[in-house]
Amino acid sequence: EKLIISYPKAGNDFKPLRKSYVISRICSVMSVKENDGATNSVFEKICSPEMSREYLAEAVSEYMHTGSADPIWKNVYSYFETKGDFAKKLDSFASAVNIPQKINRDRLSMLTGDNEYTSVSRIQRYMACRYSYFMDYILNVTEKKDTVVDSLDIGNITHSILERLCRKIEESGMGFKGVTDEYLLSAIDEMLSEFTESFSLMSDGLSKRNIHIIKRLKDSVFICIKAIQTHIENSMFEPLGYEMEFKEGSQLGCIEIALDNGKTVKLTGKIDRADIYRSKDGEFVRVIDYKTGSKTFKLDDVFYGLDVQLAVYLNALVKSDKNYKYGGALYFLIDDPIVSAKGKLSDEEISKKLDAALKLNGMIADDRTVIDG
Repeated sequence: EKLIISYPKAGNDFKPLRKSYVISRICSVMSVKENDGATNSVFEKICSPEMSREYLAEAVSEYMHTGSADPIWKNVYSYFETKGDFAKKLDSFASAVNIPQKINRDRLSMLTGDNEYTSVSRIQRYMACRYSYFMDYILNVTEKKDTVVDSLDIGNITHSILERLCRKIEESGMGFKGVTDEYLLSAIDEMLSEFTESFSLMSDGLSKRNIHIIKRLKDSVFICIKAIQTHIENSMFEPLGYEMEFKEGSQLGCIEIALDNGKTVKLTGKIDRADIYRSKDGEFVRVIDYKTGSKTFKLDDVFYGLDVQLAVYLNALVKSDKNYKYGGALYFLIDDPIVSAKGKLSDEEISKKLDAALKLNGMIADDRTVIDG
């Protein structure tokens, strides 16, 4: 009799999983060695034609670099020589040389075309990691999308609902000061149902777990919109617009940057929300960008070009109207904060703690009018 204990090395998303400590404990108690089931037998690599092709390519590359390879690959090579189109590729395997070289401007132009537009997020990605920029924006390499609702989807859904909800409140004529909690909850329910239906159509149905994850966003979105409502009610600033794009043909226009090679790059983008404060000293404007995760504003990141989004957006907005003055550039963190307390809190105390956790962060103008507003 044998006791066989097995465990997965990877999950459904193909990411590696760490084995349970129980496995090592059992091996120690039973004085046995763990067998991972893997062997180095070349015959296990010669199975289906598709899989054998991949291993053959590796074997040919190894032979070209080291001068040696298992003799069995000669037979596999001979077999594929008679197999149509793949036979033509065998010569390229043998002659391939994997020596990295710099991409000259002519070849780069073939990849990018004559596109003269870029965005702030692309510039920030380039400053943070040039290789990541190359993979994402030059080669357009993307991960295969599965039917699992991940953190990125959750962030996009929440971000989209907040923007639509803010615009709906303004269009209704009620404004943030007149809108009721019942109206907000009803609108959030409606929008979440639309997203659930949309995801189901794109992925041939969602699991009950994924549907539950989306529906759980109701409380998070409600807390965030209530925080935004508090910000607006207690400020002299009022919404100027939502998803305001600066591009050619728009009211804001686009930002043109002259390059050393004589070309001009046109910078485009979209402001999540812009506010305005019309005071006796002028019209002050500020930009609000909604962010998920743990985003915080740091001047060091601005200096090194890692986070210039707020500064660029505010500059584009101010330059679009001669009456506008710099008011501020702020992040609003989309979150579902956990309130900690030593004892029982009243609803008012909980609300204050939530508002403190969801306060805006960024920079404002060194002007008493703006600070007081």
